[in-house]
Amino acid sequence: MDGKKRILIVRKAEKANIGAYTCDCGSDKTTANLTIEERDIKVVRPLYSVEVTETETAKFETEISEEDVHGNWKLKGDALHQSADVEIKEEGKRHLLILYNVKMDMAGAVDFSAANAKSNAQLRVKARSISVLRPLKDVEVTAGETATFECELSYEGISVEWYLKGNKMEPSDRVKTRVVGKVHALTVRDVKLSEAGEVKLCSQDFQTQAQLIVKEAAAEFTQPLEDQSVEEEATATLECQVSRENAEVRWFREGQEIRKTKKYDVISEGRKRALVITACSPDDGKLYTCDAAQFKTSCYLEVLPPHVEFTKPLHDVEGVSQG
Repeated sequence: MDGKKRILIVRKAEKANIGAYTCDCGSDKTTANLTIEERDIKVVRPLYSVEVTETETAKFETEISEEDVHGNWKLKGDALHQSADVEIKEEGKRHLLILYNVKMDMAGAVDFSAANAKSNAQLRVKARSISVLRPLKDVEVTAGETATFECELSYEGISVEWYLKGNKMEPSDRVKTRVVGKVHALTVRDVKLSEAGEVKLCSQDFQTQAQLIVKEAAAEFTQPLEDQSVEEEATATLECQVSRENAEVRWFREGQEIRKTKKYDVISEGRKRALVITACSPDDGKLYTCDAAQFKTSCYLEVLPPHVEFTKPLHDVEGVSQG
């Protein structure tokens, strides 16, 4: 209001503001029409087509001749709005569209419009070529230990499956799978001898494999040899016990390996291991060792003279002196 003047200001007029406006002072009124002409907005810098690989980010940018002009974006004819995968920015005359985690089916026309200004381009999407940056490697463990396989792929977010000897590995108390970025890992606890074989990591587009090598646990002596004493000509049996039935052992006398002969007999029954020495002589009194590769047990064999008893005692005898 300026003296006798009455003024109505419509800021940032839009088409919705078109129409008749009336000023009514009670005893009189006056009417006028507001018409809005399209602003002549020009594209200063047009859109350019963008090519990305699926799951990557695509960025489109254009610049128009004036600020404070709202823009609209479309992808393949559908209007785009702000979301987790779509970011729309208006920075003065610059207008930006950012598409995150692009999918193959998003390829197509990108359209921008602001008033009478229009620009369009193409979004091209290439399929990912998944490759193995760090392949699986053979793993060797002893039965009962833990085996871990690791593989690094060229992209994150790849769905994979693990197989052992052709059987799909499902998570359990013994089997754990883990993904950290591009690295996929499989851990198998308490590995069994029967699980030795091929480990394979598979996806839709690739596979990599390695071998799980399982060694038997070293045989231990659950019952060691004990020193023994026998008489000459007697038979001596040196006996011990191992931790598993299929354990192989070797026998030694003072460091020299003993072979099965008429003199020596080697016994292997279940977990029992024994060396039988027949017709012992003083020369057999030596140190004997049972060797199971990583573990040993030894004993000393003492050969005693034969025990002699008088079967007929002496009797007193009287003699006559001859003189």
